[in-house]
Amino acid sequence: MAHHAYNTRTRLSSAYHLVDSITFFAKPRQKDASFLREKYLVEELSTQQIADICFSSRSTIVRHLKLNRIALREIDVARNLRAAQIPYGQKLLHGNLVPCRSELLMIEKMLRLRNKGFSYQRISELLNNWETPTKNKDSRWHATTVMKILNAHSNAGR
Repeated sequence: MAHHAYNTRTRLSSAYHLVDSITFFAKPRQKDASFLREKYLVEELSTQQIADICFSSRSTIVRHLKLNRIALREIDVARNLRAAQIPYGQKLLHGNLVPCRSELLMIEKMLRLRNKGFSYQRISELLNNWETPTKNKDSRWHATTVMKILNAHSNAGR
């Protein structure tokens, strides 16, 4: 990989003294396919370890692995899907999205309430009263969340 080193020098009584040396890479390391293959496939470093080396985020490393068509390990696929990204009604099992029976039953209950004329706000209040868990276990139900889930569910059925 091509890089250039520039030395910062100060002039003291006609002699130059090395103060600092900075290495500039022509291409950021996380974008270099050969670097990523070496670290991820050969050395078997984790995406977090590579991110630390590159002074980058783990999600940036995952993105560049995908852009360079480097297959992610199952653990990295699972880590890349945060709970907020997994649709309500599905769960992650061995790196794959599969139906979640308890959440699908709750979606059916939400649909029945909505068809009986309940507002999204009222449905969210009922879910909170019933202590129905959300994807983010510590969170509460909101009308907009119920609306998005029901819209996504009805669009998936088309």
